[in-house]
Amino acid sequence: MLQQTLALFHDAYRELNSKRMFWVALVISLIVVVAFVLIGVTSDGYLSLMGMRLPLPLPFTRAELYKIAFSNFGVGLWLTFIGTVLALVSTAGIFPEMITGGAIDLYLSKPIGRLRLFLTKYAAGLLFVTLQVLVFCTASFVVIGVRGGLWEPRMFLAVPLVVTFFSYLFCICVLLGLMTRSTVAALLLTMLAWFVIWGLDRAEIILLLGRIYAQDQIATQDLVVKQRRGSLHAFEERLAATQPTAAQQQDLADRRQRLKEAEEETVNAASSARNLELAHKVFYRLKTVLPKTRETNELLDRAMMTPQELADFDAHRRPGGAIRTRPPRPRAPGGGPAWADPEVVAEAQAEMRVRPISWIVGTSLLFEAVVLSLAAWIFCRRDY
Repeated sequence: MLQQTLALFHDAYRELNSKRMFWVALVISLIVVVAFVLIGVTSDGYLSLMGMRLPLPLPFTRAELYKIAFSNFGVGLWLTFIGTVLALVSTAGIFPEMITGGAIDLYLSKPIGRLRLFLTKYAAGLLFVTLQVLVFCTASFVVIGVRGGLWEPRMFLAVPLVVTFFSYLFCICVLLGLMTRSTVAALLLTMLAWFVIWGLDRAEIILLLGRIYAQDQIATQDLVVKQRRGSLHAFEERLAATQPTAAQQQDLADRRQRLKEAEEETVNAASSARNLELAHKVFYRLKTVLPKTRETNELLDRAMMTPQELADFDAHRRPGGAIRTRPPRPRAPGGGPAWADPEVVAEAQAEMRVRPISWIVGTSLLFEAVVLSLAAWIFCRRDY
């Protein structure tokens, strides 16, 4: 049984290797690693490129710079975006080509179960990504250690995280490949599904920003109402001791009108906050049943950076931003949209970073298990 499984892995490797995509992706990975060699931080805190000092001051130490570069550029841009696209292009044809090119007849003629054949082929696709990420992390670990003096073994956490991230999309690609029997259709529909997941995530973030901003606006309006009510009562007490003039009576009417407007704005802000909170809950629950691609990637930040480093990074990358705790500090109305407010963005980021790993990875793997079970059922029950 083990010999048959190894033979299947070898056959899958030869199939993937014949497309040359493995080596193309590997070369690009090494080019990305070379970028870590070229950048650095001078003794006075400026970015350097190939040893040349650039007029760009950095609020990070050399070690922090390499952590951020590895997590956000190496993993966030290369491995989980460009590299993932290349990996999907390479592995999308594993099942469609096997069931449409006559190869399935040869496999089924051998004493091997369909389920084991399916799982072995699926694991071979994941192995393609595992080797790519492992090579990239090993090279990055050595280069960053020598260049920046940062020997950080937690970089290798990128291997299981990126492979898990890829498996969310690969299971969809496998199911669509078995249903359509077309590599191109499976690839395009998987990219569409990835876009839908991304769009749902963006919508949830925007609603989260809106909810936090609306809650801050309630605090602001409550303060305005309190100030205007106190001012009105003090003015009424002064008028009660004298005979008010026409101008004072008009001023009193204006003060009452402004208080009424502030109370109405408070009611409207509370209503808006409730609506945004409800909408955010709906999208959050929709995300619960789907894979969390962004959150899975950001687990690497949690592992590699301390809470204080994350807070400092957020404050530096958003001009004027700062991590703060609730209750929010009231802000003057008319401060701009929620996604443009550095404090709101920082608070939303802090809230998202404390979401439990069981929700991020556990529910995503449950989604993968359901999709993979359906694909395995189709593969095992279909007549070829």
